[in-house]
Amino acid sequence: MKKILIVLALLSGPLSYIGYLYQNQERFIFEIRTLDKDHRFHFTIPFEELSVQASDLTTILSAVHFKTKEPRKGIVLFLHGSGTNINEIPQALPEKILEKGYDFYTFDYRGFGKSSGKVTEQDLLNDSVFVYQNLVEQYGEKNVILYGRSLGTSLATYIASAHNPKHLLLEAPFHSMLDMALLDQPYLPQAAIENILAFHLRTDLWIQNVKTKVTFAHGDKDDWVPVKEANRLYDKVESHQKHFALFKDWGHDHFCDHPEFDDLLNRVLT
Repeated sequence: MKKILIVLALLSGPLSYIGYLYQNQERFIFEIRTLDKDHRFHFTIPFEELSVQASDLTTILSAVHFKTKEPRKGIVLFLHGSGTNINEIPQALPEKILEKGYDFYTFDYRGFGKSSGKVTEQDLLNDSVFVYQNLVEQYGEKNVILYGRSLGTSLATYIASAHNPKHLLLEAPFHSMLDMALLDQPYLPQAAIENILAFHLRTDLWIQNVKTKVTFAHGDKDDWVPVKEANRLYDKVESHQKHFALFKDWGHDHFCDHPEFDDLLNRVLT
């Protein structure tokens, strides 16, 4: 009996920790930042604020649309990362894209910013496809560019795996959320992580079905998503029209401030 109690005591610690991770994974993965419903965005250039009804007809997604001067070449759908929302997107990003002759559109995922609802993996994917399809109806698919950043790279890749945008730009991409969880919790058994993780986001599988042009951008000093994760993903790109832009002495954020960012946009926004 004493041996059984000792074993149970030894197991209780790891099991409690696993339970804690399971209950709090949304907070760890997404670091969701909300905004008051009456919040006013900080941008000083003209934009249109939108409340988009999601495909479930109950969830409202907060979105913004920046429009360039005519004649416009198309539109960039920007899918942002975790730990942020529309209000924290640097104004320099839409400004630079507008200068290239493209409109700029982005939205907050469920529970982020002023968007309603609760985040799940399937809703993340469904909402992203829904927004993309709405833009395709307005602009035509050959004029829509997908631009994903960090978390958003997985969503952008998922869309491109079943559709044909003009270009897929992935900034600080990761191999899969499952792999990121394994990197973050190296002492836990893989089987345990696979079972408790509600967000697998298998970018590594979806990227193999992408047929359009693909461009990667990653900082060589990124300590949030190691560049080796991007390299692993890049090796799985089937498209023959692919390019990897490695930003020297750069971390995970503010790519639009890098001196080579304009060259990157010139490559993508042709």
